[in-house]
Amino acid sequence: MHCQSKAYANKVNIKNLHGGTIDMMTTILTKGIKETNDIKIRLDVLAGISPCVLPNHCDVALTKEDVRCNCSSKALTHIPTDCPSNTTDLELSDNNLEIISKKAFTKFTQLRYLFLSNCHVTSIDQSAFDNLTHLKELSLLNNPMKTFVGNIFAPLGKLQVLHISYDLLSKYPGESWSDVLHLTNVFTCSEPSNGLFA
Repeated sequence: MHCQSKAYANKVNIKNLHGGTIDMMTTILTKGIKETNDIKIRLDVLAGISPCVLPNHCDVALTKEDVRCNCSSKALTHIPTDCPSNTTDLELSDNNLEIISKKAFTKFTQLRYLFLSNCHVTSIDQSAFDNLTHLKELSLLNNPMKTFVGNIFAPLGKLQVLHISYDLLSKYPGESWSDVLHLTNVFTCSEPSNGLFA
């Protein structure tokens, strides 16, 4: 469903994730978008009417508790910067990101779900996940990475679910798992030949 493209202005009030009120004047131009408070989003998204499309073709949907930005299969080569800063679910699977750079997700401090499967990722900077202190689920399946930098998951103190290939899982330093105290589920796309985890 496409957003309305006619020009009009309206004042909207929405609840943020902490229960406060965001009071914002949003103007919808012919192109349907305007940057307001570092968030590029359309009026009908703020009103919770329907998902809409950002300039980079990511779909944004707003619910009572979640802000979901779906950028999967968009041929992206970098982490999008115009998803709302209060995004809770970020879907980036099936892109061409290759390298996840230093502090790549710094603006997404409310992120709880991050999906990076099938992104041709070959390396992840040690500080790439800094500030993701609320992240609960991370998917890194089907990427050609050969190894991890030690303690890469250290900032993810609330991580509960990890999707990762067995090859990477077996190479992650055992002592570094103490950084993710709440990790309860690890899913792999293959099993070790001996049927046992390292």
